[in-house]
Amino acid sequence: MTGKLWWQRLVNSARFLDDLKDTLADDKSVLLLFNTDIPWQDIMTQTLEQKLANSNDNRTFDVLDVSTQTSPGTYLMEHYCSKDEQNKYWPTTHGSPEKFLAQNKVTLLNRRYVCLTGIKRADASKWAACVSEYLENCDDVHERGVFIIILEGVNVPASKYLSAFRYDDYVTDYDCMMLCLTLVSDLKCSRAEKMYLCEVASNIAHNNVELAAMLASRKTDLINDPYKVSAEIFEENEIKVTDLKERVRMAVW
Repeated sequence: MTGKLWWQRLVNSARFLDDLKDTLADDKSVLLLFNTDIPWQDIMTQTLEQKLANSNDNRTFDVLDVSTQTSPGTYLMEHYCSKDEQNKYWPTTHGSPEKFLAQNKVTLLNRRYVCLTGIKRADASKWAACVSEYLENCDDVHERGVFIIILEGVNVPASKYLSAFRYDDYVTDYDCMMLCLTLVSDLKCSRAEKMYLCEVASNIAHNNVELAAMLASRKTDLINDPYKVSAEIFEENEIKVTDLKERVRMAVW
Protein backbone atom coordinates (compact mmCIF):
# COMPACT_ATOMS: atom_id res chain seq x y z
CA MET A 1 0.00 0.00 0.00
CA THR A 2 2.71 2.50 0.99
CA GLY A 3 4.82 1.62 -2.03
CA LYS A 4 1.87 2.25 -4.36
CA LEU A 5 1.25 5.56 -2.62
CA TRP A 6 4.87 6.54 -3.20
CA TRP A 7 5.11 5.58 -6.86
CA GLN A 8 1.58 6.39 -7.98
CA ARG A 9 0.40 9.39 -5.95
CA LEU A 10 3.33 11.34 -4.50
CA VAL A 11 4.00 14.09 -7.02
CA ASN A 12 7.73 13.91 -7.72
CA SER A 13 8.21 10.13 -7.58
CA ALA A 14 5.17 9.69 -9.86
CA ARG A 15 6.55 12.37 -12.21
CA PHE A 16 9.82 10.44 -12.38
CA LEU A 17 7.94 7.42 -13.77
CA ASP A 18 5.76 9.53 -16.07
CA ASP A 19 8.80 11.16 -17.70
CA LEU A 20 10.45 7.77 -17.96
CA LYS A 21 7.35 6.28 -19.59
CA ASP A 22 7.24 9.05 -22.19
CA THR A 23 10.85 8.40 -23.20
CA LEU A 24 10.41 4.62 -23.36
CA ALA A 25 7.19 4.98 -25.37
CA ASP A 26 9.34 6.68 -28.04
CA ASP A 27 11.44 3.47 -28.18
CA LYS A 28 14.42 5.11 -26.47
CA SER A 29 16.47 3.11 -23.97
CA VAL A 30 17.35 4.57 -20.57
CA LEU A 31 19.65 4.47 -17.57
CA LEU A 32 17.95 4.80 -14.16
CA LEU A 33 20.49 6.16 -11.68
CA PHE A 34 19.88 5.82 -7.94
CA ASN A 35 22.41 6.98 -5.35
CA THR A 36 20.98 4.65 -2.69
CA ASP A 37 18.66 1.65 -2.43
CA ILE A 38 15.55 1.86 -4.60
CA PRO A 39 12.37 2.20 -2.53
CA TRP A 40 9.79 -0.48 -3.27
CA GLN A 41 11.58 -1.53 -6.44
CA ASP A 42 9.06 -4.25 -7.35
CA ILE A 43 6.20 -1.76 -7.16
CA MET A 44 8.21 0.75 -9.18
CA THR A 45 8.73 -1.73 -12.04
CA GLN A 46 5.11 -2.94 -11.88
CA THR A 47 3.83 0.64 -12.02
CA LEU A 48 6.10 1.45 -14.95
CA GLU A 49 4.97 -1.71 -16.75
CA GLN A 50 1.32 -0.69 -16.33
CA LYS A 51 1.96 2.85 -17.55
CA LEU A 52 3.66 1.51 -20.67
CA ALA A 53 0.89 -1.03 -21.28
CA ASN A 54 -1.65 1.78 -21.15
CA SER A 55 0.21 3.73 -23.84
CA ASN A 56 1.63 0.91 -25.97
CA ASP A 57 0.40 -2.68 -26.00
CA ASN A 58 2.78 -3.81 -28.75
CA ARG A 59 5.61 -4.73 -26.39
CA THR A 60 5.98 -7.15 -23.50
CA PHE A 61 7.71 -5.95 -20.33
CA ASP A 62 10.48 -8.24 -19.01
CA VAL A 63 12.31 -7.81 -15.70
CA LEU A 64 15.64 -9.66 -15.69
CA ASP A 65 17.82 -10.08 -12.60
CA VAL A 66 21.32 -10.17 -14.10
CA SER A 67 23.26 -10.14 -10.82
CA THR A 68 24.96 -13.46 -11.63
CA GLN A 69 25.65 -12.73 -15.31
CA THR A 70 29.19 -11.83 -16.36
CA SER A 71 28.83 -11.83 -20.18
CA PRO A 72 26.00 -9.41 -21.04
CA GLY A 73 25.90 -9.95 -24.82
CA THR A 74 26.05 -13.73 -24.61
CA TYR A 75 23.40 -13.77 -21.89
CA LEU A 76 20.97 -11.64 -23.93
CA MET A 77 21.54 -13.72 -27.05
CA GLU A 78 20.90 -16.98 -25.20
CA HIS A 79 17.86 -15.52 -23.43
CA TYR A 80 16.16 -14.06 -26.50
CA CYS A 81 17.24 -16.32 -29.35
CA SER A 82 15.98 -19.84 -29.99
CA LYS A 83 18.49 -22.68 -30.12
CA ASP A 84 18.22 -22.71 -33.91
CA GLU A 85 19.02 -19.00 -34.06
CA GLN A 86 21.92 -19.38 -31.62
CA ASN A 87 23.39 -22.11 -33.82
CA LYS A 88 23.58 -19.59 -36.69
CA TYR A 89 25.90 -17.35 -34.71
CA TRP A 90 29.57 -17.36 -35.73
CA PRO A 91 31.94 -14.78 -34.18
CA THR A 92 34.04 -14.48 -37.34
CA THR A 93 30.95 -13.80 -39.44
CA HIS A 94 28.65 -11.87 -37.13
CA GLY A 95 31.12 -10.25 -34.76
CA SER A 96 29.90 -9.82 -31.20
CA PRO A 97 26.67 -11.32 -29.80
CA GLU A 98 25.37 -7.75 -29.54
CA LYS A 99 25.79 -7.23 -33.29
CA PHE A 100 24.19 -10.59 -34.02
CA LEU A 101 21.16 -9.68 -31.88
CA ALA A 102 20.89 -6.26 -33.48
CA GLN A 103 20.72 -7.76 -36.99
CA ASN A 104 18.35 -10.59 -36.04
CA LYS A 105 14.81 -9.84 -37.23
CA VAL A 106 13.12 -12.83 -35.56
CA THR A 107 14.45 -12.55 -32.01
CA LEU A 108 11.85 -12.03 -29.29
CA LEU A 109 13.93 -9.09 -28.07
CA ASN A 110 12.53 -6.92 -30.86
CA ARG A 111 9.12 -6.80 -29.13
CA ARG A 112 10.31 -6.28 -25.58
CA TYR A 113 10.92 -3.66 -22.95
CA VAL A 114 13.81 -5.20 -21.01
CA CYS A 115 14.33 -3.98 -17.44
CA LEU A 116 17.76 -5.05 -16.16
CA THR A 117 18.10 -5.26 -12.38
CA GLY A 118 20.68 -6.49 -9.90
CA ILE A 119 23.63 -5.07 -11.84
CA LYS A 120 26.75 -4.94 -9.68
CA ARG A 121 28.70 -1.69 -9.52
CA ALA A 122 31.74 -3.27 -11.13
CA ASP A 123 29.62 -4.46 -14.07
CA ALA A 124 27.63 -1.27 -14.67
CA SER A 125 29.78 0.08 -17.50
CA LYS A 126 29.90 -3.36 -19.10
CA TRP A 127 26.10 -3.57 -19.30
CA ALA A 128 25.76 0.00 -20.57
CA ALA A 129 28.37 -0.72 -23.26
CA CYS A 130 26.59 -3.94 -24.23
CA VAL A 131 23.24 -2.22 -24.72
CA SER A 132 24.85 0.71 -26.55
CA GLU A 133 26.63 -1.65 -28.96
CA TYR A 134 23.37 -3.49 -29.61
CA LEU A 135 21.47 -0.26 -30.32
CA GLU A 136 24.28 1.16 -32.46
CA ASN A 137 24.06 -1.85 -34.77
CA CYS A 138 20.28 -1.99 -35.08
CA ASP A 139 18.86 -1.22 -38.50
CA ASP A 140 16.24 1.49 -38.70
CA VAL A 141 14.08 -0.72 -40.88
CA HIS A 142 12.98 -3.22 -38.24
CA GLU A 143 11.98 -3.24 -34.57
CA ARG A 144 14.48 -3.36 -31.75
CA GLY A 145 14.50 -4.04 -28.03
CA VAL A 146 14.13 -1.13 -25.61
CA PHE A 147 16.22 -1.31 -22.43
CA ILE A 148 15.83 0.03 -18.91
CA ILE A 149 19.14 -0.31 -17.04
CA ILE A 150 18.70 0.17 -13.28
CA LEU A 151 21.88 1.14 -11.43
CA GLU A 152 22.43 1.78 -7.72
CA GLY A 153 25.33 3.76 -6.29
CA VAL A 154 27.21 4.15 -9.54
CA ASN A 155 27.39 6.96 -12.09
CA VAL A 156 27.34 5.90 -15.74
CA PRO A 157 27.08 8.83 -18.15
CA ALA A 158 24.30 9.14 -20.70
CA SER A 159 25.18 8.50 -24.31
CA LYS A 160 23.76 8.81 -27.81
CA TYR A 161 21.84 5.58 -27.23
CA LEU A 162 21.01 5.79 -23.51
CA SER A 163 19.14 8.65 -21.84
CA ALA A 164 19.91 9.07 -18.12
CA PHE A 165 17.22 9.61 -15.47
CA ARG A 166 18.59 10.56 -12.05
CA TYR A 167 16.21 9.80 -9.22
CA ASP A 168 17.71 12.54 -7.06
CA ASP A 169 16.88 15.13 -9.73
CA TYR A 170 13.22 14.44 -8.98
CA VAL A 171 12.96 13.30 -5.36
CA THR A 172 14.22 15.24 -2.31
CA ASP A 173 13.93 15.13 1.48
CA TYR A 174 10.71 17.10 1.10
CA ASP A 175 9.07 14.12 -0.61
CA CYS A 176 9.99 11.85 2.29
CA MET A 177 8.26 14.28 4.66
CA MET A 178 5.20 14.43 2.40
CA LEU A 179 4.92 10.65 2.41
CA CYS A 180 5.09 10.53 6.20
CA LEU A 181 2.51 13.33 6.52
CA THR A 182 0.16 11.45 4.21
CA LEU A 183 0.53 8.30 6.32
CA VAL A 184 -0.41 10.14 9.55
CA SER A 185 -3.09 12.38 8.04
CA ASP A 186 -5.88 10.59 9.91
CA LEU A 187 -4.11 10.82 13.28
CA LYS A 188 -6.18 12.67 15.89
CA CYS A 189 -3.61 15.17 17.12
CA SER A 190 -2.49 18.70 16.35
CA ARG A 191 -0.75 19.71 13.13
CA ALA A 192 2.39 20.51 15.13
CA GLU A 193 2.45 17.00 16.61
CA LYS A 194 2.07 15.47 13.14
CA MET A 195 4.93 17.59 11.85
CA TYR A 196 7.10 16.62 14.80
CA LEU A 197 6.30 12.92 14.34
CA CYS A 198 7.18 13.03 10.64
CA GLU A 199 10.40 14.99 11.19
CA VAL A 200 11.52 12.50 13.83
CA ALA A 201 10.72 9.56 11.52
CA SER A 202 12.55 11.18 8.57
CA ASN A 203 15.58 12.10 10.67
CA ILE A 204 15.94 8.67 12.27
CA ALA A 205 15.62 7.11 8.82
CA HIS A 206 18.13 9.58 7.32
CA ASN A 207 15.41 10.22 4.72
CA ASN A 208 15.29 6.60 3.57
CA VAL A 209 11.65 6.65 2.51
CA GLU A 210 10.90 2.98 3.20
CA LEU A 211 12.34 3.19 6.70
CA ALA A 212 10.74 6.57 7.39
CA ALA A 213 7.35 5.18 6.34
CA MET A 214 7.71 2.24 8.74
CA LEU A 215 8.62 4.57 11.59
CA ALA A 216 5.83 7.05 10.84
CA SER A 217 3.29 4.22 10.64
CA ARG A 218 3.86 3.58 14.36
CA LYS A 219 2.37 7.04 14.91
CA THR A 220 2.18 8.22 18.54
CA ASP A 221 4.16 5.21 19.74
CA LEU A 222 7.17 6.75 17.99
CA ILE A 223 6.63 10.05 19.84
CA ASN A 224 6.19 8.33 23.22
CA ASP A 225 9.25 6.07 22.96
CA PRO A 226 11.31 6.80 19.82
CA TYR A 227 14.25 4.58 20.81
CA LYS A 228 12.14 1.50 21.60
CA VAL A 229 10.10 1.78 18.41
CA SER A 230 13.21 2.41 16.30
CA ALA A 231 15.04 -0.54 17.84
CA GLU A 232 12.09 -2.82 17.06
CA ILE A 233 11.83 -1.70 13.44
CA PHE A 234 15.58 -1.84 12.83
CA GLU A 235 15.72 -5.35 14.29
CA GLU A 236 12.65 -6.59 12.40
CA ASN A 237 14.18 -5.40 9.11
CA GLU A 238 17.73 -6.50 9.92
CA ILE A 239 19.08 -2.96 9.67
CA LYS A 240 22.38 -2.61 11.48
CA VAL A 241 23.62 0.71 12.90
CA THR A 242 26.61 1.36 15.13
CA ASP A 243 24.89 3.60 17.69
CA LEU A 244 21.12 3.68 17.42
CA LYS A 245 20.65 5.57 20.71
CA GLU A 246 22.79 8.47 19.48
CA ARG A 247 21.06 8.43 16.11
CA VAL A 248 17.64 8.66 17.78
CA ARG A 249 18.85 11.30 20.25
CA MET A 250 20.13 13.52 17.44
CA ALA A 251 16.93 13.02 15.44
CA VAL A 252 14.73 14.01 18.36
CA TRP A 253 16.97 16.96 19.21
